[in-house]
Amino acid sequence: MRGVGALAAAALLLSGCASWGLTQREWAATLEAGDGVASVDWRYQNNWPSSSPRYDATVVVERGVTGDEARRIADASCATETRIDGLTVRTDEASASEGTDEASASEGSVELRTEGSCVSRADLERFAGAVDALNGLPDASGVRFSVVSTAGPDGEDGAEVADGNGGASGDVDADGDEGAPAGAPPLTVRVTTPDEAVLGSILPALHEAAGDAGLALTAERIGAEGGAGTSVDAKLPPGARIDDLMTLFALATRIDHRSISLTDTAISVSASSTAATEATPAAELAAAGAALGIETRVAFDTAGASGGSDGSGGSEADAESARAAALDRLTDVPGGAVVEHVAVGGELSVRTQHAEGVEAAVRIIAETPELGGSFRVHAPESDGLFWVAVRAGSPAADVAGAATRTGLGVRERIPSIDRAIVSLTGETPELTVYLRDSSAESVAAARGTLAEVAAGGLFGEVRLAADGIDFDDQVVPAP
Repeated sequence: MRGVGALAAAALLLSGCASWGLTQREWAATLEAGDGVASVDWRYQNNWPSSSPRYDATVVVERGVTGDEARRIADASCATETRIDGLTVRTDEASASEGTDEASASEGSVELRTEGSCVSRADLERFAGAVDALNGLPDASGVRFSVVSTAGPDGEDGAEVADGNGGASGDVDADGDEGAPAGAPPLTVRVTTPDEAVLGSILPALHEAAGDAGLALTAERIGAEGGAGTSVDAKLPPGARIDDLMTLFALATRIDHRSISLTDTAISVSASSTAATEATPAAELAAAGAALGIETRVAFDTAGASGGSDGSGGSEADAESARAAALDRLTDVPGGAVVEHVAVGGELSVRTQHAEGVEAAVRIIAETPELGGSFRVHAPESDGLFWVAVRAGSPAADVAGAATRTGLGVRERIPSIDRAIVSLTGETPELTVYLRDSSAESVAAARGTLAEVAAGGLFGEVRLAADGIDFDDQVVPAP
């Protein structure tokens, strides 16, 4: 009896395996039989007990997929009802292990990700247009397009929008077919590209592919090479003066910048430093924009520095005015200074041209919370390595000034000093001195000087660093 029961159980198990994934297999076979499709793959992931199970599918299309083929592929995806939780359509097999990371797509490829098994015609038409644009590039090395879906998870096209009378509006072509609805979402593409020169050829190609829908493009980490790189954001409606805009875009890339933003009427550059806003390339962009009747803007913006909002509760217009005034004052400290971004989300650097400008710069930052984030104010390197780390709006300007003066004075009193750092980022100021001469005599002399500084009570902690000094012995107590 036990043998009969085991045999029955095995038969039941085999029967379940044979029927498992039937609708997914039928859906995949229907798609794979169509023109323009290279392969269809689907997989099931249990995910128990951490999360719900899911089905994911990948459709690889031919590199020469046409608009008609894209529409037929969309119809085929909706012809068979099945469960697919996540669907990726791409022109090439992934170059890395499958996953949700956009970088898994290979170079010279186009990718569309959506939910559900039914892909809208509008999405695949946009996808095919992007494929055509990529194929037209002289060199697609290092380039990837990710087309953003405009449809809902059920495959219904999200492109229709209400017209001025409250209804859905659409254009009808000469054959009576409904085209892109009036006010339809633009072709939205995220682009990976090795440099901005390549992007200069990508923008016109994608704008042409977008047709009556217009283009919304985002490219980030351009030329990063381990760093943050630059970014470009473009929103170009149909009829935009693309040739004139590309002329200005080429000039904008010559400016030392973090990001460039384009619309049909304006181009804006976020400069990497205050010096870049006054350099020759910025003037050339302004002159060319004026000649073409297109607005140009080159500005240094402290946005993106760590710390975020200044918390003042005032209006953004007031905060922007205060930031602009503070930046003007920072560049106009005794001897002058340059403010620059060091890294996205990190400290901003203020490089003074004269030691007398250090305290003035620190005071301006301390009394201007609207600047937001953290700054590092450097003395000229010819005067020895010295900087002050300070957060905008903290501490009080008088405390910041006194701590800066004391730190600058220490450099004159310790001959073997390598660098000195004043930190104004905590509850109390801190001073750290590094020695280049770690002899017992130099260390003893430095400790004596720093003990006097510690006794003054201005700094919450005074530290001395040199070879042979253990970490626990770095703090210099008051005598």
